[in-house]
Amino acid sequence: MRAITICFLSGMLLSSCHDDAREKITDVFRPALTNTRPVTTKSYSFGHGFCGQDIYINSDYTFTWKHGCEGQSSSCVGKWQIAGDSILLTPSAQKSNNIPFRVSFSKSNNDSQVVIVVTDKSNTPIGNFVILPFNSKPAFTFTDEGVMMGNKDYKQSYFQDNLSTDSTGTIKLLKAEKDSLDFSKLYVLTGRKFRISTNNLPDTIRLTVGINAAAFAEYQIKYLAEKPAKFSYVAGKLIFNK
Repeated sequence: MRAITICFLSGMLLSSCHDDAREKITDVFRPALTNTRPVTTKSYSFGHGFCGQDIYINSDYTFTWKHGCEGQSSSCVGKWQIAGDSILLTPSAQKSNNIPFRVSFSKSNNDSQVVIVVTDKSNTPIGNFVILPFNSKPAFTFTDEGVMMGNKDYKQSYFQDNLSTDSTGTIKLLKAEKDSLDFSKLYVLTGRKFRISTNNLPDTIRLTVGINAAAFAEYQIKYLAEKPAKFSYVAGKLIFNK
């Protein structure tokens, strides 16, 4: 009976530790997305060649506006509304809470690896989403040119190619290799650190990010809020109103 009681209490303690780990991860990714179902998205492109702009209009009256050029991009989020015969886009300034999230977990945490699946709120997989494992204090700092680790300078492409999600928005990382995980591109877009402990990690984490997937496509990204702008909608295209 004593052995049964000890096992029962041990099971309760482990369950409590796992729940606590999940709650700490959830706290990192706040505010929470209010939509429980994926939104629908319509995209519009401007420009040609290596440089251009893309606007992603979401059915929940939000948008992502992205400028991209040769492996670098700037993006912003905001609200859209109908203004007469035009669509008015009002970007939001960069804030620590301007991008909402939704996070869910598997019940099990017995695997040596954690599988992290990242999608945007239209359920589009987010590839090239960098997640950096580190111990205690990250040995890296972000610079305009890339990432500095100790005395060695790495281009952002190093992490993009080695520590980022694939085309399905998925990455697998060993739990015991490092004690923490850093979601570095979210820091670039929000100015806020997103770091979770690998202690008692569930086997699967599903993260939904409230900005369209294209914002993460390039090696180097940043947040840059445009001025409010009006676009006419003509023959299925957005035309900027000068």
